[in-house]
Amino acid sequence: MENINEKGSINVQENCTPDKQLGLSAEIHHEILERNMLTTRTKQKILTDLYDIKKIEIERYQNGQRDKILSEILSSEISYQRQLTILKDHFMAPLKEREILTNDEYDTLFCNVKTISNISSELIHQLETKSFADAFSKIVPFFKHYSVYAYHYKASLQMLQNISKKNAAFAHLLEMQESRPEVQSKLSALLITPIQRIPRYCLLLEQLIENTPSSHDLHLPLIELHKTVESVALHLNSLIEDQENAQLLLEFQRSLLHGVPSIVRPGRKLIKKGVLTVVTDADKKSKKCVVLMSDILMYCKIKKNDVNLPNSLKCYGIFPLNKCKLVKNLSKGAFTINCEDESLTVYHEHASEIEDWVRAVDGRIKQYLNERRTLRKDSSSRRPAVHKRNLEQYQEVGVSPGVPRRKRLISDQEKGESATANTAIHKNNSLYSKPTKRRCIKRYFERPISGPETKQQDCLYPLRELALKDSNLLSNTNTAIETKENNKLNTVDNTNNDVFVFGSNTQSRGFTFRMKNAFNDLRISFQKFFGFHR
Repeated sequence: MENINEKGSINVQENCTPDKQLGLSAEIHHEILERNMLTTRTKQKILTDLYDIKKIEIERYQNGQRDKILSEILSSEISYQRQLTILKDHFMAPLKEREILTNDEYDTLFCNVKTISNISSELIHQLETKSFADAFSKIVPFFKHYSVYAYHYKASLQMLQNISKKNAAFAHLLEMQESRPEVQSKLSALLITPIQRIPRYCLLLEQLIENTPSSHDLHLPLIELHKTVESVALHLNSLIEDQENAQLLLEFQRSLLHGVPSIVRPGRKLIKKGVLTVVTDADKKSKKCVVLMSDILMYCKIKKNDVNLPNSLKCYGIFPLNKCKLVKNLSKGAFTINCEDESLTVYHEHASEIEDWVRAVDGRIKQYLNERRTLRKDSSSRRPAVHKRNLEQYQEVGVSPGVPRRKRLISDQEKGESATANTAIHKNNSLYSKPTKRRCIKRYFERPISGPETKQQDCLYPLRELALKDSNLLSNTNTAIETKENNKLNTVDNTNNDVFVFGSNTQSRGFTFRMKNAFNDLRISFQKFFGFHR
């Protein structure tokens, strides 16, 4: 492409578009500069005219390309709608009429196809009657229905494979319909067309923006449409990746011996899996299946030749990534993972394989630590599990075992601060009774009754004191309470002032007490049986 600089000369750039149309102006420009046979004024005028010609040619070329792209969008949408019509008329309708499939199988196989077909039909109608920007902006919000189809796409393919093997009537109908001249497509190829459609929209919009100058009225609307469609495409890709990763995790869970430990949990992803040579702290070398997940690294003993078979792996160790440190030793084709007091050295015969593992592990550790800084943190007491007892802690929650929390001893200084705070709160309350030290509960609540002096102590007064917080209420009812308590105290024996919360106030609660009660109950039972008990 040619650009005119401040001095009026044209800079010729390679790979300009279009080459044929701009070749003549570029050649004239080169001859003018080489021979220098024109005056400055004439040269400036000719160069300006050449720039105007080039600009007109570029605009003509972009308009032609833009018309081609808009025509391709409409024609590809019509072709896409034709494929959806074949899917509905030649596969969905016969299967529904003959009732070859159950309702659940039918819904799983053709999930949301009718809705997507209606969206495509409406888009064709809008493109034929309105401008491209108006038509697309009206239909783009309905592209969210593609997310439902993308979420069930893997299940649909799996259902298709299973039914084709087990259902003979379905397999016969499928073969007959796929061989028809108006179809000439596999059912699996028709099912993938909605997944490919949204990325196709993104590509066509990118080409349309490239051929639309910034001064054009469609430039800004096209950019906004491209952002919206691109976000839908990214969401679809993430859904498909999540489905694939969930399937990989389930397959790996089935490959563990007796399904131990449980590693399937929300948000966990399987990043890398492979067979490597592992060297433990005891300098024992053996082939292990090493699995890197989003938050842990696991290595397992290989029980069968195929590690994807059920019960083919036995878990030997789990390292939480937030506690791991990677030590590279690429010269020897190995790397070491240190996780607190545990260590694991891994190497492989091919250096490229070790380099891939080092990049994957190192990148995931950094990413996981960064995620923990911005998101809600997991328990910080997670530790490596390399013993059977620790591995059993993974059964319920699928996370690394942690250290049980211990109660912290309160220092003397904290005790003093706490006592000072409590005193400040209750210093104006005359009813407050501060315990002096830890002592037997029999003497803890000993306090004389307020009011008239009496020889007997009230064991229930501190409990009543806590219940009556309002001093006004206490003063109003003080006379009635004192009268009631004095009546109670007159009936109590004055020889014993001990306070007991439960049970008798004289007997011990030890082994002797329990045996004495047992023999006493046995004696009473015999007396009742023989008729001697009164």
